[in-house]
Amino acid sequence: MFEGIHEQSYRALGYELIDIPAGDLEHRLAAVSSVISLHAS
Repeated sequence: MFEGIHEQSYRALGYELIDIPAGDLEHRLAAVSSVISLHAS
């Protein structure tokens, strides 16, 4: 519930949220970097 409130608030403010699955730091960093590079082009 708490996460849902934050998600709704950010979306209402125009933010695009991405899902980063749980895992080790290396895999989470790769997922974030991938999304950033897609939006930077």
